[in-house]
This record gives sequence, structure tokens and C-alpha cells, in this order.
Amino acid sequence: GSAAAAAPQFAVGAASGTGGTGAPAKLGVLLLSQGAPDSAVDLESYLFNIFQDPEVVTIPKSVLWAKTPLAWAIAKSSAAGLKASTDGLLDAVSISESQQLRTVQQQAAALEAALRERGVSASAFIAMRYWEPYIPQAIQAIKEARVRGAGLGALGWAGGRAGGRMGGRPPRARRRRAP
Repeated sequence: GSAAAAAPQFAVGAASGTGGTGAPAKLGVLLLSQGAPDSAVDLESYLFNIFQDPEVVTIPKSVLWAKTPLAWAIAKSSAAGLKASTDGLLDAVSISESQQLRTVQQQAAALEAALRERGVSASAFIAMRYWEPYIPQAIQAIKEARVRGAGLGALGWAGGRAGGRMGGRPPRARRRRAP
């Protein structure tokens, strides 16, 4: 990842997971999202993570050995196609400017503030499925914060709007038979 991804911010309220109060938070909230690459340099690795997901690319067990090379081939081809179709725009502008992680951080901070207004000491922790901060890193941060209870929230990403699905395929459209 890029320099920004080297030190991802897991706990929003405070690095120690205190919910901004200084005392251990009573509640930890893990916010899940898909993630996004930090720059055009990270695009290929990000796409590899997606195409390595068994819910995205399913192959028979008899050729499971080909999963990793296939994921790399698809990622390389897709990244090259995306870079070519944007006429260098991805190289000139950081993908992180899409504000995906920043938006999730803002949502997490707003959630902490709303809970604090209701008298709940909570820290929001961010975890991404396909990019940093990854889920195991966020879980470790929750453990280190010594929260007493935990909650889970799935966030979608749709051009800066929350919503959508997390961790699965969209519902299949039903095929209609011709009359």
C-alpha cells in the first residue's frame, strides 16, 4: 500500500480505543466496508484481492491450484485496461481522493458522537474486505482496546453514499421466459 496505508487508522475516536473519553470504551463497533486502493500503483494488488475472493471467482476444486495465477492474470489485465481507459488520470490523481476511506472514517466519527450524546462510551473500528485496514488488523485493535462489548455494522460504498451490500453477491435477476 501507499504511505497512507502503512499506518491505517483503526480506531476513530482515539488510537487507544477509548471513544475519546480516556477510559476503556464499553462498546467497540466494527464498521465493515469493501475498501479501495490508495493509488493507481495499488490498483493491481487491490483487484487481485477481489478476484482471489471465492465469492467473486468460483472455480472447480479440480483446478483450484490455478486460482492464484488466474486472479493475478485478471487483476493485471483489468488494471491495465482501467489505466488505459482513463488516459493516465489514475496515474495523475490518487484514488484515495475518491474519499472512500475518508468517508467511512467520517461515518465512524459521527457514529461515535451520536452514541456519546446518548451516554454510550464507544469506539468505532474500521475494517475493509479488500484493502487496508484489513479485518484481522481491526480485530486486533479491538482486542488491544479492551472493549467490554462489540457491535458490527456493514457499510456500502456508492459514490460517497452509504448503503449497498457487503460481503456477498447482489441478488440475481430473475430470468423471464419468452411468452
